[in-house]
Amino acid sequence: MRDGLKIIVQPDGYYPFVTVGWIRRVQGDEYESVGARVLRRFGSKQALARLAAEGPASDTELLVAAEIPEEVHRLGVSRSIPCNEAKWAEHCPKPKDWIE
Repeated sequence: MRDGLKIIVQPDGYYPFVTVGWIRRVQGDEYESVGARVLRRFGSKQALARLAAEGPASDTELLVAAEIPEEVHRLGVSRSIPCNEAKWAEHCPKPKDWIE
């Protein structure tokens, strides 16, 4: 995985756990997600890749952003989809301490 704004899908029971946030590598297979928001999508069955490219649609629900970074292990991620930063800027602003 590369650092950046991503939609991350993690398997969890019967339903996948889907978040959008800023992912960065900590060490080895360990990453952290900064400002992660749970993403819920209602209505149309639009693909996550299209959502990542076009930003949230009218039927997208984003829960409140996490206040502290969340730990993510690379092997627990089934999909990592890069997002269009400009299209998501209002909903997932780049962290102030983000280093390119």
